[in-house]
Amino acid sequence: MNRMNEPLTFVVKQEDMTNKALLMDEALILAIDIVSQPDLYVVMRTAGVKGISESRLHRNNARGSLVVLTEQGEGDDVVITMFDNYKTFLNKWADEFIGSAEAPVANYIPPEIGLEEFMLTLHAIDSFRRVTYQNLLDYVYVDNAYVRIPEFTKTMAGSLASFDIRWLLPAFMAVTPGIEQYNTNLEAKNIEVLMTHKFFTEGMLGSGEEVLVFGEAGQVMGLEFLHSWLSSIGFEINVTTGEGFKAVEKLFVAPTVLTNHFVRLRDVGDDKAMVNHQTYIREQLLSKLNEVFEKAGSILQPVQTMEPTAKTIPNSAQTVPAISTPKFCNNCGTKLEVNAVFCFNCGKKINY
Repeated sequence: MNRMNEPLTFVVKQEDMTNKALLMDEALILAIDIVSQPDLYVVMRTAGVKGISESRLHRNNARGSLVVLTEQGEGDDVVITMFDNYKTFLNKWADEFIGSAEAPVANYIPPEIGLEEFMLTLHAIDSFRRVTYQNLLDYVYVDNAYVRIPEFTKTMAGSLASFDIRWLLPAFMAVTPGIEQYNTNLEAKNIEVLMTHKFFTEGMLGSGEEVLVFGEAGQVMGLEFLHSWLSSIGFEINVTTGEGFKAVEKLFVAPTVLTNHFVRLRDVGDDKAMVNHQTYIREQLLSKLNEVFEKAGSILQPVQTMEPTAKTIPNSAQTVPAISTPKFCNNCGTKLEVNAVFCFNCGKKINY
């Protein structure tokens, strides 16, 4: 199979599930086999001008290097696309989502900080955008933009509650799969990272009120996201283990005209996480994503074997242990195969 620039795509409609010619297509059967019995799958969420969408990438190592992308089409349609390997998929994905920046830029966010501190830096960037918009509306020009401390705290609470993907912090929380598992108790000491890395400096108004004045990092990154940020993407890579699936990577990507912000979360126990942030040009980001995907695929643990079907290309296959799935389709009542994602009779997606 060699379609590096021509991935094979099927649009499976509800009415097509009675089309015997379609159901006998060997490529489609192989794709459904991989989707229904993956040893690795990736949850991807994308937020942009059209809202949030979610798709999944599936791989079964016993079936070769093929990966299968499933997406929701119009209505109940399911779009199934086959790629030769991760690299082919990522190249195609990058053409649509990744910025084409060719020169490196400074990374103002520390290479690794606590999740709570990272959330504060995102809100500092959002705060610069918010203050800039408000000053424009009020016909106010200031040499050194600032935000009042109570306002910074209040708007952060509102931002987290909103899940408004037009703002960086809620977009990060909305599109990063699995982020809800972490305990994020913000404390006063967490704000020190903003002062240390020049997102803010201390300031005082003529009235004596203390305020947060945007420093070099706050201004530079605030302007970057104010003028050139439109979308964000979250990944969660899950692999099979002897006890089911386990999430081994949680990633977030925010492309701008200047660079591609790449974020990788690392579990540190007690429902806490550290965040690694890097700024990459296109080639660097693609190289890093390929590395992450390959590493995740290499840590698969042995799973049970099953007898191959007549349409299966390899001589043997692997399947993951059954995980609490429905036994019958809730749409047409047909008995389902173990770990089925779609009903083979009516095509309805299975709700776990």
